[in-house]
Amino acid sequence: MTVAGFIGFLILVAILVVLGEDLVVNQFSVHDAKTHLSSLLDRVLQGETIVICRHNKPVAKIGPLTLGPVKRIIGSFAGQISYTEDCFAPMTDTEIDDFDSSQILPAEQADRFK
Repeated sequence: MTVAGFIGFLILVAILVVLGEDLVVNQFSVHDAKTHLSSLLDRVLQGETIVICRHNKPVAKIGPLTLGPVKRIIGSFAGQISYTEDCFAPMTDTEIDDFDSSQILPAEQADRFK
């Protein structure tokens, strides 16, 4: 190998290191991807990125999922929930009696909890 060839090789390695693995991907035809889907998914689980091609043109990319924590937005239900002011008032004796005498579960299930 000549000095110029070796320098070119070093430049290529440096580019690959800087750009990461997205530059080096594994391409498969639709037929091969369907035939070997299970093994391709195993490779994706190892961190590889798989590109599926139709007529030698990339059409899809399969890569590892990065699931983060669910973001909860405070106030996202503002204006969507309504209630009357008396909903927090103490229950009347009649309401308590109705509640206590009501059947919460169907009869066949209620017997199990007695």
